[in-house]
Amino acid sequence: MSKFAVLLLHIGVLANASRNVRYIEFSPPIVHPQQDHVTVQARQNYTLSCEGHKPVSWHLPQDMNNKDISDRVSIMHASDPNSKNRYISHLQIRHMVYTDTGSYVCSFNSSKDLLSIDSNTGLHIYVFDEIHLLTHSGFDF
Repeated sequence: MSKFAVLLLHIGVLANASRNVRYIEFSPPIVHPQQDHVTVQARQNYTLSCEGHKPVSWHLPQDMNNKDISDRVSIMHASDPNSKNRYISHLQIRHMVYTDTGSYVCSFNSSKDLLSIDSNTGLHIYVFDEIHLLTHSGFDF
């Protein structure tokens, strides 16, 4: 077989392979506000929204499972069948305190990996409190 025939054979194989390629749209949940982080004043209420093309849920920072925060958090789910991102979830935290600082992650309900950018979107909230300033341990002024 000549080099030209081998080249045509390779081109034909590549052409057939490219016809079988499927592209999947990158569409993770969308968190509002669309920022990486926000600063909230202590003792204020704050609401986050999340929307996606599949059902979504919220994951709170690790130490947020205490009774204090559970009494101040409400989550409301809704859907809009006429929207591309038809599933919506609102997370409201009342009377925020400095210990509420952390990353809040919205995920598709089917997501097992909270670090996957395909099925999770996070927002870091820093709660500023003049009385309880958060610093790294060992940090001296």
